[in-house]
Amino acid sequence: MINTKLILVDGLPGSGKSTIAQFIALQVEKNGIRARWFYELEQAHPIHAFHVWSRQGPAQFIRTITENWQTFVAQRRAMEEVSILESSIFQSTVRLLFQSDVPRHQITEYAFQIETIIAELDPVLIYFVRTDVAHALKEICEKRKKVWENYLTQVIDCSEYAKHHHLQNFEGMVTFFQRYQELTTSLVSHFTMPRLTIENPNDDWAACRQRICRFLALPRREDPEVSEQYLAQFTGRYRDESTRLEIRIGLNHDGLIVHDLLWPRSKLLPKTANSFYVEGCTIEIDFQEDATGNIYRMKIGGSPGWKLYGRTLVKVDEL
Repeated sequence: MINTKLILVDGLPGSGKSTIAQFIALQVEKNGIRARWFYELEQAHPIHAFHVWSRQGPAQFIRTITENWQTFVAQRRAMEEVSILESSIFQSTVRLLFQSDVPRHQITEYAFQIETIIAELDPVLIYFVRTDVAHALKEICEKRKKVWENYLTQVIDCSEYAKHHHLQNFEGMVTFFQRYQELTTSLVSHFTMPRLTIENPNDDWAACRQRICRFLALPRREDPEVSEQYLAQFTGRYRDESTRLEIRIGLNHDGLIVHDLLWPRSKLLPKTANSFYVEGCTIEIDFQEDATGNIYRMKIGGSPGWKLYGRTLVKVDEL
Protein backbone atom coordinates (compact mmCIF):
# COMPACT_ATOMS: atom_id res chain seq x y z
CA MET A 1 0.00 0.00 0.00
CA ILE A 2 1.07 3.58 -0.64
CA ASN A 3 2.90 5.22 2.28
CA THR A 4 0.19 7.18 4.07
CA LYS A 5 -1.56 7.48 7.40
CA LEU A 6 -4.29 9.78 6.10
CA ILE A 7 -6.63 9.23 3.16
CA LEU A 8 -8.94 12.14 2.34
CA VAL A 9 -12.04 11.86 0.14
CA ASP A 10 -13.97 14.89 -1.07
CA GLY A 11 -16.33 16.27 -3.70
CA LEU A 12 -19.83 17.68 -4.07
CA PRO A 13 -22.72 16.59 -1.82
CA GLY A 14 -23.99 13.20 -2.91
CA SER A 15 -20.95 12.41 -5.03
CA GLY A 16 -20.21 9.16 -3.19
CA LYS A 17 -17.69 10.35 -0.61
CA SER A 18 -18.98 8.32 2.33
CA THR A 19 -19.56 5.22 0.21
CA ILE A 20 -15.98 5.32 -1.07
CA ALA A 21 -14.46 6.22 2.31
CA GLN A 22 -16.15 3.14 3.77
CA PHE A 23 -14.99 1.03 0.82
CA ILE A 24 -11.39 2.16 1.34
CA ALA A 25 -11.50 1.45 5.08
CA LEU A 26 -12.81 -2.07 4.47
CA GLN A 27 -10.24 -2.74 1.74
CA VAL A 28 -7.38 -1.52 3.94
CA GLU A 29 -8.50 -3.83 6.74
CA LYS A 30 -8.92 -6.78 4.35
CA ASN A 31 -5.27 -6.28 3.43
CA GLY A 32 -4.25 -6.71 7.07
CA ILE A 33 -3.71 -3.03 7.84
CA ARG A 34 -5.47 -1.26 10.70
CA ALA A 35 -7.86 1.46 9.56
CA ARG A 36 -10.15 3.99 11.20
CA TRP A 37 -12.92 5.62 9.17
CA PHE A 38 -14.13 8.92 10.64
CA TYR A 39 -17.61 9.23 9.15
CA GLU A 40 -18.47 12.86 8.43
CA LEU A 41 -21.63 12.88 10.60
CA GLU A 42 -20.35 10.90 13.56
CA GLN A 43 -20.60 12.42 17.01
CA ALA A 44 -17.44 13.96 18.45
CA HIS A 45 -15.80 14.14 15.03
CA PRO A 46 -12.12 15.06 15.49
CA ILE A 47 -12.16 17.82 12.84
CA HIS A 48 -15.66 19.12 12.10
CA ALA A 49 -17.02 21.96 14.24
CA PHE A 50 -20.45 22.94 12.89
CA HIS A 51 -21.45 24.42 16.26
CA VAL A 52 -18.55 26.89 16.15
CA TRP A 53 -19.36 27.95 12.60
CA SER A 54 -23.05 28.54 13.38
CA ARG A 55 -22.51 30.35 16.68
CA GLN A 56 -19.18 32.17 16.48
CA GLY A 57 -18.51 32.92 12.84
CA PRO A 58 -15.78 32.21 10.28
CA ALA A 59 -12.75 33.60 12.11
CA GLN A 60 -13.24 31.43 15.19
CA PHE A 61 -14.23 28.53 12.96
CA ILE A 62 -10.90 28.70 11.14
CA ARG A 63 -9.01 28.82 14.45
CA THR A 64 -10.96 25.86 15.84
CA ILE A 65 -10.59 23.70 12.72
CA THR A 66 -6.87 24.48 12.54
CA GLU A 67 -6.43 23.47 16.18
CA ASN A 68 -8.48 20.32 15.58
CA TRP A 69 -6.19 19.29 12.73
CA GLN A 70 -3.09 19.97 14.85
CA THR A 71 -4.48 17.82 17.67
CA PHE A 72 -5.49 15.10 15.23
CA VAL A 73 -2.02 14.91 13.69
CA ALA A 74 -0.36 14.84 17.12
CA GLN A 75 -2.59 11.92 18.16
CA ARG A 76 -2.40 9.90 14.96
CA ARG A 77 1.22 10.26 13.81
CA ALA A 78 2.57 7.61 16.21
CA MET A 79 -0.29 5.16 15.56
CA GLU A 80 0.09 2.23 13.21
CA GLU A 81 -3.30 2.89 11.69
CA VAL A 82 -4.60 4.55 8.53
CA SER A 83 -7.20 7.30 9.02
CA ILE A 84 -9.87 7.79 6.35
CA LEU A 85 -11.85 11.04 6.40
CA GLU A 86 -14.43 12.22 3.90
CA SER A 87 -15.59 15.84 3.63
CA SER A 88 -12.97 17.09 6.09
CA ILE A 89 -10.64 18.85 3.68
CA PHE A 90 -13.44 20.66 1.80
CA GLN A 91 -17.15 20.02 2.31
CA SER A 92 -17.40 20.44 6.08
CA THR A 93 -14.78 23.18 6.25
CA VAL A 94 -14.03 25.08 3.03
CA ARG A 95 -17.65 24.90 1.89
CA LEU A 96 -18.84 26.53 5.11
CA LEU A 97 -16.33 29.34 4.65
CA PHE A 98 -17.46 29.75 1.05
CA GLN A 99 -21.11 29.86 2.18
CA SER A 100 -20.16 32.60 4.63
CA ASP A 101 -18.72 34.61 1.72
CA VAL A 102 -15.25 34.60 3.22
CA PRO A 103 -12.83 36.19 0.70
CA ARG A 104 -11.28 33.62 -1.61
CA HIS A 105 -7.70 34.51 -0.65
CA GLN A 106 -8.48 33.76 3.00
CA ILE A 107 -10.01 30.39 2.11
CA THR A 108 -6.97 29.57 -0.01
CA GLU A 109 -4.60 30.56 2.79
CA TYR A 110 -6.55 28.37 5.23
CA ALA A 111 -6.54 25.35 2.88
CA PHE A 112 -2.79 25.50 2.28
CA GLN A 113 -2.16 25.92 6.01
CA ILE A 114 -4.09 22.71 6.65
CA GLU A 115 -2.10 20.87 3.99
CA THR A 116 1.08 21.93 5.77
CA ILE A 117 -0.24 20.76 9.14
CA ILE A 118 -1.27 17.30 7.92
CA ALA A 119 1.94 16.73 5.93
CA GLU A 120 3.38 14.62 8.78
CA LEU A 121 0.77 11.95 8.02
CA ASP A 122 1.78 11.71 4.34
CA PRO A 123 -1.79 12.47 3.23
CA VAL A 124 -3.35 11.51 -0.09
CA LEU A 125 -6.53 12.92 -1.60
CA ILE A 126 -9.25 11.30 -3.70
CA TYR A 127 -11.31 14.06 -5.28
CA PHE A 128 -14.57 13.66 -7.19
CA VAL A 129 -15.58 16.16 -9.88
CA ARG A 130 -18.95 16.40 -11.62
CA THR A 131 -18.75 17.86 -15.12
CA ASP A 132 -22.46 18.75 -15.10
CA VAL A 133 -23.25 20.13 -11.65
CA ALA A 134 -26.93 20.79 -12.40
CA HIS A 135 -27.46 17.21 -13.53
CA ALA A 136 -25.51 15.88 -10.54
CA LEU A 137 -27.66 17.80 -8.07
CA LYS A 138 -30.91 16.79 -9.78
CA GLU A 139 -29.77 13.18 -9.70
CA ILE A 140 -28.94 13.14 -6.00
CA CYS A 141 -32.10 15.07 -5.08
CA GLU A 142 -34.19 12.47 -6.90
CA LYS A 143 -32.34 9.69 -5.09
CA ARG A 144 -32.63 11.26 -1.63
CA LYS A 145 -36.14 12.68 -2.16
CA LYS A 146 -37.73 16.11 -1.73
CA VAL A 147 -36.97 16.52 1.97
CA TRP A 148 -33.22 16.46 1.33
CA GLU A 149 -33.55 18.80 -1.67
CA ASN A 150 -35.54 21.30 0.41
CA TYR A 151 -33.00 21.10 3.22
CA LEU A 152 -29.98 21.72 0.99
CA THR A 153 -31.72 24.49 -0.95
CA GLN A 154 -32.65 26.25 2.28
CA VAL A 155 -29.09 25.96 3.62
CA ILE A 156 -27.73 27.68 0.51
CA ASP A 157 -30.58 30.22 0.27
CA CYS A 158 -29.86 31.38 3.83
CA SER A 159 -26.10 31.66 3.34
CA GLU A 160 -24.27 34.97 3.17
CA TYR A 161 -22.89 34.02 -0.23
CA ALA A 162 -26.36 33.48 -1.70
CA LYS A 163 -27.63 36.75 -0.23
CA HIS A 164 -24.68 38.76 -1.53
CA HIS A 165 -24.83 37.17 -4.98
CA HIS A 166 -28.63 37.05 -5.27
CA LEU A 167 -28.91 33.27 -5.56
CA GLN A 168 -32.22 31.58 -4.81
CA ASN A 169 -34.00 28.25 -5.11
CA PHE A 170 -32.65 25.22 -6.97
CA GLU A 171 -31.09 27.32 -9.75
CA GLY A 172 -29.24 29.41 -7.18
CA MET A 173 -28.03 26.27 -5.44
CA VAL A 174 -26.65 24.97 -8.75
CA THR A 175 -24.76 28.22 -9.33
CA PHE A 176 -23.39 28.09 -5.79
CA PHE A 177 -22.04 24.57 -6.18
CA GLN A 178 -20.63 25.29 -9.63
CA ARG A 179 -18.58 28.12 -8.13
CA TYR A 180 -17.70 26.07 -5.07
CA GLN A 181 -16.41 23.22 -7.24
CA GLU A 182 -14.35 25.69 -9.28
CA LEU A 183 -12.74 26.83 -6.03
CA THR A 184 -11.99 23.34 -4.70
CA THR A 185 -10.68 22.16 -8.07
CA SER A 186 -8.30 25.11 -8.10
CA LEU A 187 -7.13 24.24 -4.59
CA VAL A 188 -6.57 20.61 -5.56
CA SER A 189 -4.47 21.64 -8.56
CA HIS A 190 -2.12 23.54 -6.24
CA PHE A 191 -1.86 20.95 -3.47
CA THR A 192 1.44 19.09 -3.23
CA MET A 193 0.02 15.89 -1.68
CA PRO A 194 -0.54 12.89 -4.00
CA ARG A 195 -4.05 13.14 -5.38
CA LEU A 196 -6.42 11.29 -7.66
CA THR A 197 -9.15 13.25 -9.44
CA ILE A 198 -12.04 11.21 -10.80
CA GLU A 199 -14.65 12.78 -13.05
CA ASN A 200 -18.23 11.56 -12.73
CA PRO A 201 -17.43 8.54 -10.55
CA ASN A 202 -21.06 7.41 -10.58
CA ASP A 203 -20.82 6.68 -14.32
CA ASP A 204 -18.93 3.49 -13.47
CA TRP A 205 -18.46 2.71 -9.79
CA ALA A 206 -16.59 -0.53 -10.50
CA ALA A 207 -13.99 1.32 -12.57
CA CYS A 208 -13.83 4.07 -9.94
CA ARG A 209 -13.05 1.55 -7.21
CA GLN A 210 -10.37 -0.08 -9.36
CA ARG A 211 -8.69 3.27 -10.01
CA ILE A 212 -8.69 4.05 -6.31
CA CYS A 213 -7.13 0.70 -5.40
CA ARG A 214 -4.42 1.21 -8.04
CA PHE A 215 -3.74 4.73 -6.78
CA LEU A 216 -3.39 3.44 -3.21
CA ALA A 217 -1.36 0.40 -4.38
CA LEU A 218 -3.94 -1.64 -2.51
CA PRO A 219 -4.77 -5.14 -3.79
CA ARG A 220 -8.54 -5.41 -4.26
CA ARG A 221 -10.11 -7.98 -1.94
CA GLU A 222 -13.54 -9.11 -3.04
CA ASP A 223 -16.21 -10.41 -0.68
CA PRO A 224 -17.01 -14.11 -1.05
CA GLU A 225 -19.94 -14.73 -3.36
CA VAL A 226 -23.20 -15.43 -1.54
CA SER A 227 -26.14 -17.09 -3.21
CA GLU A 228 -29.41 -15.26 -3.77
CA GLN A 229 -31.14 -18.09 -1.93
CA TYR A 230 -29.03 -17.44 1.17
CA LEU A 231 -29.66 -13.69 1.09
CA ALA A 232 -33.40 -14.19 0.58
CA GLN A 233 -33.78 -15.39 4.17
CA PHE A 234 -33.09 -11.86 5.42
CA THR A 235 -35.73 -10.13 3.29
CA GLY A 236 -39.01 -9.00 4.78
CA ARG A 237 -40.66 -6.34 6.90
CA TYR A 238 -39.29 -5.79 10.40
CA ARG A 239 -41.21 -3.85 13.03
CA ASP A 240 -40.67 -2.33 16.45
CA GLU A 241 -44.15 -2.71 17.96
CA SER A 242 -43.51 -0.14 20.69
CA THR A 243 -42.95 2.69 18.21
CA ARG A 244 -44.50 1.19 15.04
CA LEU A 245 -41.17 1.76 13.32
CA GLU A 246 -40.97 -0.46 10.24
CA ILE A 247 -37.98 -1.25 8.04
CA ARG A 248 -37.99 -3.28 4.83
CA ILE A 249 -35.15 -5.46 3.61
CA GLY A 250 -35.28 -6.27 -0.10
CA LEU A 251 -33.13 -8.11 -2.60
CA ASN A 252 -32.04 -7.22 -6.13
CA HIS A 253 -29.27 -8.21 -8.55
CA ASP A 254 -26.76 -6.27 -6.46
CA GLY A 255 -27.59 -7.89 -3.12
CA LEU A 256 -29.58 -6.88 -0.06
CA ILE A 257 -31.18 -3.43 0.16
CA VAL A 258 -32.51 -1.66 3.26
CA HIS A 259 -35.35 0.77 2.56
CA ASP A 260 -35.96 4.09 4.35
CA LEU A 261 -33.35 3.71 7.06
CA LEU A 262 -31.04 6.63 6.34
CA TRP A 263 -31.82 7.10 2.64
CA PRO A 264 -34.70 5.65 0.59
CA ARG A 265 -32.45 2.77 -0.54
CA SER A 266 -29.09 1.66 0.85
CA LYS A 267 -27.08 -1.41 -0.01
CA LEU A 268 -26.08 -3.87 2.72
CA LEU A 269 -22.46 -5.02 2.69
CA PRO A 270 -21.54 -8.37 4.29
CA LYS A 271 -19.65 -8.23 7.57
CA THR A 272 -20.19 -11.76 8.90
CA ALA A 273 -22.65 -14.51 8.00
CA ASN A 274 -25.65 -12.71 9.51
CA SER A 275 -24.32 -9.18 9.98
CA PHE A 276 -24.09 -6.35 7.47
CA TYR A 277 -22.78 -2.82 7.13
CA VAL A 278 -25.16 -0.23 5.70
CA GLU A 279 -23.28 1.23 2.73
CA GLY A 280 -22.12 4.80 3.14
CA CYS A 281 -22.68 5.17 6.89
CA THR A 282 -21.69 3.63 10.21
CA ILE A 283 -24.94 1.75 10.86
CA GLU A 284 -24.74 -2.04 11.11
CA ILE A 285 -27.56 -4.59 11.06
CA ASP A 286 -27.36 -7.93 12.83
CA PHE A 287 -29.97 -10.53 11.85
CA GLN A 288 -30.78 -13.06 14.55
CA GLU A 289 -32.04 -16.64 14.29
CA ASP A 290 -34.66 -18.42 16.36
CA ALA A 291 -34.27 -21.94 17.77
CA THR A 292 -35.08 -23.49 14.39
CA GLY A 293 -32.47 -21.44 12.53
CA ASN A 294 -34.91 -19.03 10.88
CA ILE A 295 -34.28 -15.28 10.82
CA TYR A 296 -36.83 -13.71 13.13
CA ARG A 297 -35.50 -10.29 14.09
CA MET A 298 -32.87 -7.66 13.41
CA LYS A 299 -30.86 -5.43 15.72
CA ILE A 300 -29.44 -2.07 14.69
CA GLY A 301 -25.87 -1.46 15.76
CA GLY A 302 -22.75 0.36 14.59
CA SER A 303 -21.97 3.81 15.99
CA PRO A 304 -23.96 4.65 19.14
CA GLY A 305 -24.75 8.15 17.85
CA TRP A 306 -27.55 6.97 15.54
CA LYS A 307 -31.05 7.51 16.97
CA LEU A 308 -32.02 3.93 16.09
CA TYR A 309 -28.91 2.44 17.69
CA GLY A 310 -29.71 -0.61 19.79
CA ARG A 311 -33.26 -0.91 18.45
CA THR A 312 -34.57 -4.44 17.87
CA LEU A 313 -37.21 -5.07 15.20
CA VAL A 314 -39.12 -8.33 14.79
CA LYS A 315 -39.76 -9.84 11.36
CA VAL A 316 -43.48 -9.64 10.62
CA ASP A 317 -43.61 -11.05 7.10
CA GLU A 318 -41.64 -11.94 3.99
CA LEU A 319 -41.33 -9.69 0.95
